[in-house]
Amino acid sequence: MTKRVVFSDEARADIRGIDRETAPRLLKALARFLETRSWRPELSAGSVFGASTGCLTESRSGKRWYTKNAVERAAIAVRWVKAHSAAFFMYLLYLDDAGSPGNINEEYFVLGGICVYEAQADWFTREIDKLAAAFDPTSPEDVEFHASTIFSRREGPWKGLGIDDARGALKGVLNVVRSSYNTTRLFACAIHKQSYPNQDPVESAFEDLCQRFDLFLARQRQAGDPQRGLLILDKTTRETTIQRLSREFRKVGTKWGVLRNLADTPLFVDSRASRLVQIADHVAYAVFRRYNSGDAQYLDIIASRFDEADGVIHGLVHKHAERSICTCPGCLSRRRGRGSSPESPK
Repeated sequence: MTKRVVFSDEARADIRGIDRETAPRLLKALARFLETRSWRPELSAGSVFGASTGCLTESRSGKRWYTKNAVERAAIAVRWVKAHSAAFFMYLLYLDDAGSPGNINEEYFVLGGICVYEAQADWFTREIDKLAAAFDPTSPEDVEFHASTIFSRREGPWKGLGIDDARGALKGVLNVVRSSYNTTRLFACAIHKQSYPNQDPVESAFEDLCQRFDLFLARQRQAGDPQRGLLILDKTTRETTIQRLSREFRKVGTKWGVLRNLADTPLFVDSRASRLVQIADHVAYAVFRRYNSGDAQYLDIIASRFDEADGVIHGLVHKHAERSICTCPGCLSRRRGRGSSPESPK
């Protein structure tokens, strides 16, 4: 019979007192402690355990010391959470699109976004809220960062901005991604529509990214991080089609194989209420500008954050009939790395 874990008021206060920025580092250190069941010096992940005294963690907000008893109580919480709530450690992939599938004036359609741990989402929200305060100090939460709207300066609060200020707002969001957690990963699929005239670009891009995300999760599992993933998309994306496709992919697989690491069918949220969806929109737009307009200044900011392994950028895919001679980061990495990596969809 499973023992019931009861938390004292003191233990609850200790756990609540761990700031969100420090928590991921501390949880990883605690996970190692639970595996070894002994106290020993640890110098990785920004944490140092004392032999009998406690744990020192370091983060952007500074150093913080936790007593041995507090760490032990938090360790009990970690053990309980890992046993009862896999969603706490789940990878979330937020996706949005750029370009229109039916617009003949645009060569490309892009689906792209950002993958984070669930516990890290709040940090991104707070960072984007800080950027929003510069445009609406009284109600920063009402400012929606939509990349194409910012770029065109069609609507407030972007309408009165100069070109440089508008571009700066775009780059500000992308710089949040660049300076974020080491575990942050980006994914995007850019489809040259004329190269695949008989295919739906939305369906093709979604299928490709589902498989890439599943492969990323499988790689994490092999490395000892057995967490599942969940897709979250903007409501304006074709919800009915994507829900149908995701059910089919989980049941019979994609053209590359069965998906084994996704927890459920995708969720759809209002982009106005989700800073992570707004970030995904900027990731997709940065990729769109690179391929559709030859403007790489935005993609260059975040290029290093796309999922990569063994010298191959798996997170950025360029689907074009002549990609064998393309010099974009994704295509080049495949030719310079291992050609068509056996891990990735072709």
